[in-house]
Amino acid sequence: MAKSSINFQKASINSKAHMLRISKVTYLLDNENSKNVFKEYLDANTFLEQAKIITKEKTKRSMQKLAIENFIQEAVLNIKEHTSIKDIENLFKKFNKEFGGGFKVFDIALHKDEGVFIDSKFNIDDLVWDSKSLKWFKENEDVTNEVFAIAPGRDIFYNADDKSWYKEKDFKQKIDTTKYQKFYNYHSHIRFTKFDENNGKNIRLSKSDLSKIQDITAKHLDMERGEKWSKNKRMTHWQKKALYDENTKQKALKQATQKDLKTEIATLRAELKENKANRSDYAQLEQKKKELEEQIKKKNLTIEELKEQVNKLQKEFNEHSRLQTKLSELLGCKDNALDVFIEVKQLAQQEQSSLKDKIVPVSDIKQSGINALEQMKEQYHQDMESNKSSTPKRRRY
Repeated sequence: MAKSSINFQKASINSKAHMLRISKVTYLLDNENSKNVFKEYLDANTFLEQAKIITKEKTKRSMQKLAIENFIQEAVLNIKEHTSIKDIENLFKKFNKEFGGGFKVFDIALHKDEGVFIDSKFNIDDLVWDSKSLKWFKENEDVTNEVFAIAPGRDIFYNADDKSWYKEKDFKQKIDTTKYQKFYNYHSHIRFTKFDENNGKNIRLSKSDLSKIQDITAKHLDMERGEKWSKNKRMTHWQKKALYDENTKQKALKQATQKDLKTEIATLRAELKENKANRSDYAQLEQKKKELEEQIKKKNLTIEELKEQVNKLQKEFNEHSRLQTKLSELLGCKDNALDVFIEVKQLAQQEQSSLKDKIVPVSDIKQSGINALEQMKEQYHQDMESNKSSTPKRRRY
């Protein structure tokens, strides 16, 4: 079950633009067909002017400068995939009733397009992300070191022109994200005020009140309550991102273990099986596995380096598979023997260039092209002879 969390802070000048997705966002997991929702109830600045008048009437003095600066608050709230605007509306009504005022909502946004790609042996549905401790859990067990998050806008970059992901901002090296799982950071932004129209003052919340707010939130949204009285320092959204990036970096620099290698090799072997790889591919995989095992024994391989080497090998396998598929297509073609021979020769040269260290003899690929050409020539002569014998002789009159 997802963990609940709600945090309050002063709304920034760009809060509404972010809620509306007007400001540029480079870290979206889904850049198309967003399920985001936005609803506005009341203009915040208009209500602020009304609040100033109410304060003067109720307290016989003007609203203080600090109260004006902090009048518009923003709540960031963890939600579930199917949480609705109505759910959030009712939650803030509960807060108003529980604390006898305040929590007047200006606008609500549901963001369901953010998140990260996950590289892990665990099923994403079995993982729980704790946004306070910045850790991953599976059945209450900390599995942070076995879950690698690939963050859009930081680790990989989206090109809107071809709708593909790339390793660098210059969009040169494509990344195949289909091998990763998607983990969505479903959350809501709520702009509201703690101003109480009944007395012209902001409601005050004690530490126990803030804990009660977390209790109400978890129960109302049917989510797991976060750790009570946690000593984790409350951080802003950007501070969390910075810390998470640093944790990810440090994790990647840790020494790889045989367990890490076993997970990576199992994933790659499953992909080879799916692509119907040949024996030489499996042989190369086993050879690479032995090399990596030795590096791990010597403690000469980090997790990041392990992943880089496995990804490089995977790229070679994919290229080999593409060339073999193209070769098979060419060998099945009989329309023009000369053109086929030229293409097969070019393909063999590509294979030789990209597979220098592979076990597959390049000479076998070239010979396949030559054999195919000879078969086509022989078939051509047979067809010609067949046509001659089947053509009726003309009679002379």
